[in-house]
Amino acid sequence: MITGVTEAYFTQVNSANIGLAATFSVNPSSCENSSFYKEYLRFSALSDLRSGHTTTHLFIDETASRIMGFLSLRASSIISQGEGSVMLGEPALEISMLAVDKEYERRGVGRTLIDFALSEAAELHNNHLGIRYIILAADPMAIPFYKKMGFVLLEDRWSHMPKENWSSRCDPMVLELNFESEYLETFIDDGDEDDDF
Repeated sequence: MITGVTEAYFTQVNSANIGLAATFSVNPSSCENSSFYKEYLRFSALSDLRSGHTTTHLFIDETASRIMGFLSLRASSIISQGEGSVMLGEPALEISMLAVDKEYERRGVGRTLIDFALSEAAELHNNHLGIRYIILAADPMAIPFYKKMGFVLLEDRWSHMPKENWSSRCDPMVLELNFESEYLETFIDDGDEDDDF
């Protein structure tokens, strides 16, 4: 559980909870583009959900009614060069965005968001579709955090992963999933309909 928080849960962004974005703020000393995340939550998260671009998951401190962090997920792939002119696509779940509110930094929220992405990847892989990787475009200041979580910088053998204009200065990173290892078994959904932790 998160240090200093007694009740927390995950939920998808929706019209009933979007007002909580007004108090969300990323520490500028932790991210080069800190204001972007609040603006994204307030003005784009719902429209991206409705258009099928991303699904944003909020991690909420229930007692304080505050968003501790959020991540936006979408289907994606890593493109590599095959033989000749053939391009290969490796199936991936992309963390399009991940941010932690400045009041909840260094309390385990970032790790919990990564664990949630692993859980979603395991659920998708075991029940719906193949996924080999989790990918993201990391803010340069966040690279040490993602390395601690097991991500590595995308190798030269990959030609590219999709990036948005806002993430053009970010570094592509990848986590290869191993569904036969025990670490992902702990993230597989037990069948509950909610996403509470």
